[in-house]
Amino acid sequence: MLAAFCWLARQQGEDGAWREAGAPKSDVLLTGVALYAFLLAGYSPVSLSRVPDEGDVLLIGRVVQRGVVWLMAQQNADGSIGEAGPRSVLAHAVATLALCEAYGLSWHFLLKEPAKRAFEWLMAVQTPKRGWRESPDDRDDDTPTTAWCALALRSGSLAGFLVPKRCRDGIMAWLAEVTEPAEPWHVGRHRRPARGERSDALATGAGILTRVITNMSKQDPALGAITFLAKELPADAGGRFFGTAAITSYDGPNGALFKRWIAALDAALLAHQAAAGPERGSWPAEAPVGRASVTALNVMSLLAPRQFISVFGTRN
Repeated sequence: MLAAFCWLARQQGEDGAWREAGAPKSDVLLTGVALYAFLLAGYSPVSLSRVPDEGDVLLIGRVVQRGVVWLMAQQNADGSIGEAGPRSVLAHAVATLALCEAYGLSWHFLLKEPAKRAFEWLMAVQTPKRGWRESPDDRDDDTPTTAWCALALRSGSLAGFLVPKRCRDGIMAWLAEVTEPAEPWHVGRHRRPARGERSDALATGAGILTRVITNMSKQDPALGAITFLAKELPADAGGRFFGTAAITSYDGPNGALFKRWIAALDAALLAHQAAAGPERGSWPAEAPVGRASVTALNVMSLLAPRQFISVFGTRN
């Protein structure tokens, strides 16, 4: 795990942001994802952890601090983070999650207002009585984007910000719209899957996790989709993260589904993590997702059991 954090730290730009190799500009979405990986491990902007790294010493708190400062510098007057355009709502949601986590871990007074303004803008752009779109111009809402938004609202709530009931009701209404009304409770990204249509593992994991953290009821019958999800480890990093968080929330830490999933996850990630050379600690790109994004998401998957295990009041 430390090797992955060291690799991610070396990819951080001098300005504090992350960008994929060859990309011409910094990326709000990637910077938010990379920061969230560090924050999930408990590293905050004021952390004093010192980690040996290739003959040098990595100050992890400084890495997080620089990333957070860069995100705050991208905040617009209306509270949004980053430029308008494709996936701009998704990018804002992940950036909001990172800022709320950073504030909740450090309680630094300089983080409160930027996190709160980002949090409020996110609620303002929710589709009335539904979820969120990847960008304002998209034709319909998106389940994974809604899941990232729900995670940001959860983090903001834990940091002391108010989530109105209408936001939670809208999330549950969207999930009802894209989930089959009976077994196997498949979940779609933009619509309910047709009967017999194979569900998207990313959307199903995102849907299950969002139901758990929004509704907080393990008795929700639609959580039966966990059986479909647990059959096979997703091939993509985003699917692995949402799947791990969902199964952990539902079945961890002692359930059979959880134990099988974690064993498969650990084996898959260990087999493909670079063990030597300049890429040591990282994972290969999964087109169209780049190496830095995949590495951050895989770290998040490995950390998810610790972060989400307590949703139903149980811990290892």
